[in-house]
This record gives sequence, structure tokens and C-alpha cells, in this order.
Amino acid sequence: MVTDSAHKKFSIRTVKVDSPEFKDTFDLEHELYRSYLTCVHNFKESECTQEQFKEFLCDNPYPDTDDIYGAYHQQYYLDDTLIAVGVVEILPTCLSSVYFFYSPSHMNLSLGTFGALLEIAYLRELNRSRPNIRYYYLGWYIHSCGKMRYKGSFSPSYLLCPELYTWHFLDDTIRAELSAKKYQRLNKSTE
Repeated sequence: MVTDSAHKKFSIRTVKVDSPEFKDTFDLEHELYRSYLTCVHNFKESECTQEQFKEFLCDNPYPDTDDIYGAYHQQYYLDDTLIAVGVVEILPTCLSSVYFFYSPSHMNLSLGTFGALLEIAYLRELNRSRPNIRYYYLGWYIHSCGKMRYKGSFSPSYLLCPELYTWHFLDDTIRAELSAKKYQRLNKSTE
């Protein structure tokens, strides 16, 4: 038996934070964000205000430029329903994945991983016209946090040594070290 849910249309709208399109969907995004935080992360309603949302995810690091650089919200729609938002920043050499939130009723779809794959596809598209934009930055990786651990499944992945600021390939050895002890100096040299 085929149900109506089998005929849903998926679409992504990428809107710059300062744009009229973003302002038109701000309330809708905030409601999704509030729902996500209260259901998935057990936040209190009072911690999910529009002001907090605006300060956390709606600032543009390049506010006075006509260039492509800046903060964008990639809005994921199923038919006309907003089901997820990926917040990204286009920077001179990378696409930075800032945050991702989704409808708790779609938790079973692994939208965070799906979003990361779509962001990688978006990076590849950007790279065709801007070859200098070639890296994908997944942001903070906290190995002991189960909700962030999916980031380590993308390969190649590199972690920055917190002491010497050198990049290190995330392999099974580093994973084991991080499992044994949360804080690790990844660069083992004595310099």
C-alpha cells in the first residue's frame, strides 16, 4: 500500500542571514529551534528565546560585503514543512558547519548526517566557481559526546592539537586515546 508520505517533495532553500528571505522565515526557524532544544537536549523553554537564537545562530561574520562570504541557513523542507536547518558560514577557504537542528518528529531520519552530506555536496558546488573554498569544517568535535561523535565518521577528518595547533588525522589510535582520556595532546613531539 502506498501512502501519501511516499510522495513528499524534499527541497533546500539557502538563505543569507541578512536577507529578506531569512527575516520572513525567522519565526518559523525559531520555533523549530525551540522544539529541537527542548525535546532533544532537554532545554527549558526560557533558554530558547528569540534573542538567544539570534545571538547564537543569526550573526553574520561578513555583514558589510556583497561577496559570497557570510552566514547562511540551509532550510530543509518536506513539502511545505520546515523539518531542519543547517547553519553554515562560507569563509575564504572553507564551508564551516556551525550548527544543525531538526524537527524532533523526524529524529529517525538521521538528518544531522544527511545534512553533513548535503553540505559536502554544497561545498563541491561552491568549489567549482571558487577553487579556494575547498575545506569542510565540521566544528567542535567532543569525542565523549555521543551527539557529536558522528563527525568522526567522515573521512578524512583531522583534529587540531589543543597545545601546538597542528592538525592530526583522526584514526583509531587517536580515537582510543580520546576514549581513555578526554584531554589529549595530539602532537606527541617534545618540542
